[in-house]
Amino acid sequence: MKSEHAAEIGISDLARLSRTTRSTLLHYDRIGLLKPAGRNEKNNYRYYRQKQIQDIRVISVFLNLGYKLSQISEIIKERTPDKICSIIQERDACIDDEIANLQTEKRMLKVLNDLICGGMAAERCAIHIEKLNSVSILLGPQIDYSDGKTTDDALVDFCNYAIKAQEQDPMHYPIWAVLSKEHLESRQFDRPDHFFFVTPAGLNERPAGTYLTGYTRGYYGQGASLYNSMLDYAEKHGLSVIGPAWETYPLNEISITEPDNYLIRISFMISNAVQ
Repeated sequence: MKSEHAAEIGISDLARLSRTTRSTLLHYDRIGLLKPAGRNEKNNYRYYRQKQIQDIRVISVFLNLGYKLSQISEIIKERTPDKICSIIQERDACIDDEIANLQTEKRMLKVLNDLICGGMAAERCAIHIEKLNSVSILLGPQIDYSDGKTTDDALVDFCNYAIKAQEQDPMHYPIWAVLSKEHLESRQFDRPDHFFFVTPAGLNERPAGTYLTGYTRGYYGQGASLYNSMLDYAEKHGLSVIGPAWETYPLNEISITEPDNYLIRISFMISNAVQ
């Protein structure tokens, strides 16, 4: 006949059988989440019963679902199929939200990585002609400067537009400016016509084509000298401006500590390009 302690399992054996650790089981004991079945009369060591392996499995399931030990303690005390089904469905919805947030974060990281790495590798001095692929963006509406509106006012309007149009926080992405062909040709560089930011989930795109690109250093809005140099270059080489200017700052406050040392990049589409 088996003794009453024949089914006793020591703490180390239970840890091995349940694929956990001895220190974890000791912690569960301290907080009252999983108490030993008793103490051995001879050596006072903790012992457990076979069925407590299933108790650890229950704890493990809810840990993997992201619940804290204090929450798990309450869940397992009053668990019923209805309650657990409700918990699972609630957590499933939360996971969907977390996946969406992670996907948004991953898109943001790609944008920042491409900007910074591209900025470090850029031809920072020479104005040059290059072929650019299309890029997904969110382009804001035409900026209205009537009634004394400033560029700062327009920026706030764009942020509100971005939230409504794409349910994305524009603070996650660097916001850049677009100057129309007409403003380029009249050499008016102080007021952008649109704001935009680069995002793989954008509703719009900067078109592929042949662009004239130049770089300079400076703070936001300090690219006038570069604009003039690029337009002079286009005239000298018989190039026609056929598109707006896209003004970006690949190296900005994210990676540069001195504002006057930001890297300004200006590109506008051209035709009749002869290098």
